[in-house]
Amino acid sequence: MKYRKTFKKLHLGAILIATLIFVVACNNTSSTLEQSSSDSNTGSQSSTSQDPETPEITDDAIPAGSVALFATLSGGINSETLRIEGGNISWDSTHYKFLRYVPEAHILNEFGWTTSLSYAKSYIYGLTAGEWVYIVKCGTDTGRKDITRVDPMTGETVGTFGSIYTSSMYSGFTISGDRLIYRSKIGKDLYGNRQSGGHVMSMQIGSYEAVKVLDYYDDNNMGAYYAIGNELISIITSYEDDLTVYDIYSVNPVTMAIGEHLFTYASEDYVTFYEGSTSLFWSETDPSSGDVDIIRFPLSGQPEYYLTISEDDPQLRSIDESQGKVLIVFTDDTQESPYYYLADLTTDEVVELDVNDAFFSTLIYGNGQFVILD
Repeated sequence: MKYRKTFKKLHLGAILIATLIFVVACNNTSSTLEQSSSDSNTGSQSSTSQDPETPEITDDAIPAGSVALFATLSGGINSETLRIEGGNISWDSTHYKFLRYVPEAHILNEFGWTTSLSYAKSYIYGLTAGEWVYIVKCGTDTGRKDITRVDPMTGETVGTFGSIYTSSMYSGFTISGDRLIYRSKIGKDLYGNRQSGGHVMSMQIGSYEAVKVLDYYDDNNMGAYYAIGNELISIITSYEDDLTVYDIYSVNPVTMAIGEHLFTYASEDYVTFYEGSTSLFWSETDPSSGDVDIIRFPLSGQPEYYLTISEDDPQLRSIDESQGKVLIVFTDDTQESPYYYLADLTTDEVVELDVNDAFFSTLIYGNGQFVILD
């Protein structure tokens, strides 16, 4: 695995390494994590709807500084009612629901839902950017996205973007400040040849029309865009022998021109990148131990090994960074799985959140987003 030579991995005695063992009080079990520093109900594509039976969301019982977790769960034979301390949520087998859970206050709320039918397939999930939560409603047959900004405390809508279409069924966009950046859906003929689309587009929140920033044939129209705080990057993928190579470039936020080359990462495996408010994150698996190393890349510096998950066949599920903290969700082969760990970027403190496993979601983009409620 020659790509592992890219970094200098920290060892015991270097800057800081601590093995933290957390005990979950309710079942006296533990897990180990090593840290190193340095559709609406009709199925139509309207805005995401609140279920009229959902109780009014208030902040009276939520202490300042509480962690709010977000997940997408689906209805089905075994999950038509979600029962956890703090509330019950019910739906039928065609529903996807976007939920907020505040573990500290034991409060469970529904923030949005959609119905997916055989003739109108749709999906809903959430993401965080800045201190906002964005609800993304997807038409998975059409590539349509309806994106709404909501207040994470109340669930009230505070802004919307006009509908967009991307080639990706679920994603294909990023949010930078008040701006939505995406590559328009490519239209093809019967032979698979491009006929339209593929332009880089930009839309301000509150607007229903996008502006073309880069034409499909523009030399700067390359890679997948990620927003790291107020900065934009593009990750351009290429292939060399048995390696997938990811070149990371800065991007001019106004012209969308490709700028400075920041880093090259290569792997024999497919890599999922995660946007944070200050850093880009990804992971790699140690072939000898099976441990999962979390890599943090603050754009002002160099990539570093940030955390190592040492468990029985750990499987990383998500990484999210918000307001100076990083949430890492993973599963393993034990009955105590899944695990939610919250790391403080300033103090290096790591705590395990006690989250009812009924709230865990294995759906696409269904798990691991969070904010700190003020």
